[in-house]
Parts: sequence; structure tokens; C-alpha cells
Amino acid sequence: TFFVLGTRVDAYPKLIRRMADEGHEIGNHSNAHNMLHRMDLAGVRNEMGKCAEKVEKLLGYRPTVMRCPGGNKNNAVHQYATEAGIPIAYWSVDTRDWESRNKDNILEVAFGKNGIKDGSIVLMHDIYKTTVEAAKEMILRLKAEGYVFVTTSELIEARRGGIVAGKQYS
Repeated sequence: TFFVLGTRVDAYPKLIRRMADEGHEIGNHSNAHNMLHRMDLAGVRNEMGKCAEKVEKLLGYRPTVMRCPGGNKNNAVHQYATEAGIPIAYWSVDTRDWESRNKDNILEVAFGKNGIKDGSIVLMHDIYKTTVEAAKEMILRLKAEGYVFVTTSELIEARRGGIVAGKQYS
């Protein structure tokens, strides 16, 4: 699942379309990565709504899952997600790629003591070259170990027996 920013939908429409065409889920990560937990409901609706509208204009459908920038949320975020009929997806493994920007460090976290296991949701950011390099290696290794890749929504559905709008999953 790629959680996209509305500003990235504007800048890279061909890439976003390719992601969707290749079967990846497109999730809402806000329009401009503003901190939703500092906003009231109107602000959250505006920030998330802009991204959802851009995705819908490009792909013909709105995202069916969201992730808050920085993982920060408040009651307004939960209310928005409930109204929008979508879950809030978080992560169970943070590779801290945004911090280290080092392929070996990313892989060490991913495969370390508290790293990837069956059912993990792994947080990575495709804006860093080192993350992309790590992801390529990670995917090959996980496939060799027998892992199957699914979208965040598919994982929530399979592991939790259904998706509840406005609920947080990790």
C-alpha cells in the first residue's frame, strides 16, 4: 500500500496511476503532510478531503484507507475516518528509514529482534533512494522466506475479520 500525499498526486500522476495499475492499494496520507492532530474536524476534512479528491480525479475512486502524518491523531481524525467510511492504518515495524537514510540500518531494523514477522505492517518512505534500495532487498529476502505481500486493507480484513471505519489498525 502506498499512502500518498495530494501534492505527490499532483506532481507524479503517471507514477500514482502505475502503482494502482500494478495492483497496489493507494491510501490517503493527507494533502500536504500537515499534522492532523493539531486540527479541528473542518481542518482534517479539508486536508484529507483534498488528497481524496485528487486520487479520485486521477484513478476514479477515493482511497479506502488512511494514515496520519507522523502517526498523530485526535478525535477529529477518528470522526473524519468514521464519516469517510475508512480505517486508520498504522504500522507495526518502523524501519526509521526517514531518520537513518541508510540501507543497511533500514534492513537491520526490518529483520532485527522487533522486526518483520507474519502480519507486520512495515513503515517506509519511497522518497529516499536508500529506502528504495532497502525495499528491493527486503522484498527478495521476504519472498525467499515464503512471505506473501498483500495490501493493508487485505491484511486488516484477513487478520481482524473485517474493517471498521474510524478504527486504528497496526
